[in-house]
Order: sequence, then structure tokens, then C-alpha cells
Amino acid sequence: MFILLSFFVKDGSACRMYGVISDNLPDGMLENHLITDPNSLSVLSSIHTDGWGIAHYPTYGAAPTIERGAIRALNAPGYTAAVDGINVIEPNITLAHIRLCSSGCCDHGGDSISMGKTVPG
Repeated sequence: MFILLSFFVKDGSACRMYGVISDNLPDGMLENHLITDPNSLSVLSSIHTDGWGIAHYPTYGAAPTIERGAIRALNAPGYTAAVDGINVIEPNITLAHIRLCSSGCCDHGGDSISMGKTVPG
């Protein structure tokens, strides 16, 4: 299993990125890391308020499913639903992002994940 946590810092602001690649994720790991843990992306989105994006590949070589929203993950039913869905699927590759806008489209309508569907929240 490989887990990536990245912090992109520019002028005192930072986005948060989470990624995991695995053939066999421990049960509930994605839900813990993305929603329930004290330092989960959901909790960190109380500061990173400018949207979220989640992409997952159900199997290696498959097309990704991408979902995103323009409000903080903590208040976004779409974020919770996306995490619940991938927690059941347990894909081989998952990437998640919460945004603190420092450049680009900062009107809460943009997201750095430009493909895929935008879901409510």
C-alpha cells in the first residue's frame, strides 16, 4: 500500500491532497482518512473552504470516476456520499483534494479537478 499526503503552499495558503494505491485496503480506511479522523480532509476543510475533488480508479487501467464540489467538504453532502461510495468499492487508486484558493478561479465555482461531474456540495 502506498499513501500520499501533499501540502501545496503558496503565500501562506495551502491545499491538501490525499492519495492511496493498494490491492487490498483495510476496511474503513478511506472513510477514516477522508471523513472521521481528527486530521481527515473533511475536518481540514473547515479551513480549506474552496471546494473538494475525489477521483478513483476501481481497478488498475480502468477509467477514473471523478466527483467534485465547490463548497467545503465538511458541509458537503456530495463529499460524504462520494466517500461512502468509494469506501464500499475499495478502489485500487484513490485521490482526494480540498482546496484553499490562492490562484486561478477563486469564486467557489472552480476546482482544480477539471474533469468529471460536479455534485451538490
